[in-house]
Amino acid sequence: TQYPEIDAVSIWNDGITAAVATAIKNAGRDKEIVIIGSDADTTTIKMMEPGGMMVGNVMTGLARIGAWNIKVGAALARGIEIKTDNGMVYLPTALILNQTTFDQAKANGFKDEIKWVTPADSMSTIENAVVDWQPEV
Repeated sequence: TQYPEIDAVSIWNDGITAAVATAIKNAGRDKEIVIIGSDADTTTIKMMEPGGMMVGNVMTGLARIGAWNIKVGAALARGIEIKTDNGMVYLPTALILNQTTFDQAKANGFKDEIKWVTPADSMSTIENAVVDWQPEV
């Protein structure tokens, strides 16, 4: 392979994660390179089996973002004052980690205050586009 020093890939959009995983497998490096994704598509969450290439993800996802924006917009339209951070309203999210990755991260200084969920715990939220956090008012 052209870049043998690469041992991890962070992908900003899960829409391309499957293609990246396929390219890594085709290069014969699927036991050497780990993937961290973003968006938490159900396909990529299923790639988070222990020993798999996907070791982490960020629970955002288009359906959650859309539902969150509607809830925030509806609250603002009703005149409900929403708590902001420098004028910004953030979608609370969590890291998705399998237990093995969490244990390794914790051993290397992962902070307890960082919210994380297991792949299994994230699936119902993702599949049902549930906005499990409300904007703070």
